[in-house]
Amino acid sequence: MPRPDNNPLDQRNKPETSSKSIDILKLISGFIAIAFGLWLLWYFRSIVIYIIIAAVISLILTPLKKVFKNIGYGKLRVGDNFASLLSILIFIFVVSSLFFAFIPLVIEQASIISSINYQQINDNLSGPIEQINEVLARFSITQNNEVPFLESLLKQAKSVLSFQTGFNFINSVLGFASSFFAAFFSILFVLFFFLRDEDLFENLLKTISPDRFEYKVVNIFIKTRYYLIRYFLGLILQVTLVSIVVTIGMLIIGIENALIIGFFAGIVNLVPYLGPIIGATFGIYVGITTNLGQDFYTEILPMCGFVALVFFVTQMLDNAILSPRIHSSSVKAHPLEIFVVILAAAQIGGAIGMIVGIPAYTILRVFAKEFLSEFKIVRSLTQDI
Repeated sequence: MPRPDNNPLDQRNKPETSSKSIDILKLISGFIAIAFGLWLLWYFRSIVIYIIIAAVISLILTPLKKVFKNIGYGKLRVGDNFASLLSILIFIFVVSSLFFAFIPLVIEQASIISSINYQQINDNLSGPIEQINEVLARFSITQNNEVPFLESLLKQAKSVLSFQTGFNFINSVLGFASSFFAAFFSILFVLFFFLRDEDLFENLLKTISPDRFEYKVVNIFIKTRYYLIRYFLGLILQVTLVSIVVTIGMLIIGIENALIIGFFAGIVNLVPYLGPIIGATFGIYVGITTNLGQDFYTEILPMCGFVALVFFVTQMLDNAILSPRIHSSSVKAHPLEIFVVILAAAQIGGAIGMIVGIPAYTILRVFAKEFLSEFKIVRSLTQDI
């Protein structure tokens, strides 16, 4: 009896084996594509950063563009091109005004630093330094035969602010300026098209999304854009109010360059928890360098205390009023939830992680609401969005 060429069981197993092989190949191809995409993002990271910055600025300027588009008479309305251009021009005007307003203050502070009399500092602080070193030695923090801690710190500060360091700093600033202007115009170019074509990202997402997920992906984009616009506008308001409060406080206690201290405090306040400490340190530093000829106990020490008090009061107002309303209300999250997110972001990415943590968490929440709503914890975390 002739032997059959093909076993029916083998015929049944071949398509199944072939299907598994195809699935494995698809999985491997997917991983390779993702790895290649991540490599491209890293290789062209400067361009990616420009695009991200332009996208953030476009979110901030979108409400302004809509105001310009509503200007008109009858059927005459401002078009997308002109409204986008006006918005960008106002943005450039504000940035340039701040830049040229603070340049003289920065130059003045730099001249003060370059003319510091370190012998005068040593004479003014010799008494306090000796007392602090005695306290440190008493608690076995330092030994009596060691170089005093604060004197060593003063020598390091002198070397940091030396002429050679200043010369290197100027070269670094010039190099940064050339790179900055190249980046600035690149960002403006991308920004114009982001503002003019509001549906650019939406159409791109529709193109690359599978048909069955197209509605959800577009909905994620619309919701994310809405919450991020609220969040970034809130941050601008927070920076402005913190700058005003600190500036007024510095003027009340008679600190020179109160405006530059206030503006710097508002900017670094974008870094949660760590920013106010940096701002207060900068304020105390400026106060000391502009009052070197004064007595330490009767003038400099009380001044440092008042500066610290201004920043403490500002931080209390920020924590009690500004931050809860901006962070919680703008992204619809509980304050404790925001606090945990910031701590986790700081653990992952340091200061940069603390800045981008809330926007990234907002995107993840919107994504989870669309695709993972069957989980109870996701429904709990996303019930307000």
